[in-house]
Amino acid sequence: MKSHDYNVLMQHLLPVLIQHAFKDRKEIRDIIISFSAFFSALCSKVVDIETLTSLERGMAKTLCEVEKSFPPSVFVVMMHLSRHLAYESRVNGPEPFRWMWQFERLEIKQTSEGT
Repeated sequence: MKSHDYNVLMQHLLPVLIQHAFKDRKEIRDIIISFSAFFSALCSKVVDIETLTSLERGMAKTLCEVEKSFPPSVFVVMMHLSRHLAYESRVNGPEPFRWMWQFERLEIKQTSEGT
């Protein structure tokens, strides 16, 4: 699977699947849906500066919920870095213009033509 596939899974399919899971653990379900909503809003082609600021604050709250609900081994450095993605998008512009999918597709096309 390529990065586009993971992106679709994380933003669109996971929230639908997780709605019926963890019926007795609502906080876990809400954390996962919050992550999906964060990445979905972050990856839109047009993002407002105020929206990015609120996303950054919301992700800080979500990460605090992760620390309370999951064991410490789940909260690794990469989880913490997701908080900084909103700032990075605010500085560098919207995420879709910096994605590598077009280059991955070019690599796949060149590989299939070479064989």
